[in-house]
Amino acid sequence: MILVHTPNPKEVAAYLELFRAAMPERQFVDLEHAELSAIRHLVTWGLPDGLLAEMPSLEALFALGAGVDKLLARPDLPVDLPVYRLLDGGMAAQMTEYIRYGVLGYQRNMDLYRRQQATGQWRMLAPRLPSDIRVGVLGLGEIGAAVARSLAADGYQVSGWSRSPKDIRAIRCLHGESGLTQLLVDSQVLACVLPSTPDTRGLLNRQRLETLPQGAMLINAGRGDLLDQDAL
Repeated sequence: MILVHTPNPKEVAAYLELFRAAMPERQFVDLEHAELSAIRHLVTWGLPDGLLAEMPSLEALFALGAGVDKLLARPDLPVDLPVYRLLDGGMAAQMTEYIRYGVLGYQRNMDLYRRQQATGQWRMLAPRLPSDIRVGVLGLGEIGAAVARSLAADGYQVSGWSRSPKDIRAIRCLHGESGLTQLLVDSQVLACVLPSTPDTRGLLNRQRLETLPQGAMLINAGRGDLLDQDAL
């Protein structure tokens, strides 16, 4: 028996319909119709407190998202319970669109034009080509690599950073502390797609933000706790 749960009942109903159509040989249930002692697999996002303790037969937990930091931080999560996350599920395309929108806005000076518009001014700004813009991508996992490739295909100068070495075609890949410093120094636009982990929380502190060039843009599509808001 497989339990599907999110805080939104309409969302649960939609997931149940899809899962049952894809795997008719398995029994998918919502929380209202679940026999918790018989649940072996849990597909979830937004798990209620105390629910895991009511499922002694649980063999695996499947997260309906790429970030599992909140799940892993739960004190009631059994240490030996396997937790699976989505590698993509359509999120890479959405993240890429969001970041491309921000980078294009920077390239075309749209934020500066909006400020002029608000005060009734019109002053032509020098146009810039994609090849004039240096973009740094923080995080080169499944989503970060997709973002970096897309930006490179658009013609931007793209570098990426990860904790361990990566090799991605057409992307300058940096790693480690020295690589992070180099990325920040070079990035006119910094796009962050990192998850929340003990190593990434507070990564963008005052010292690192001050390493960015004057007038740089930050696009944080990762977790909020990566960034020191006061320092920003």
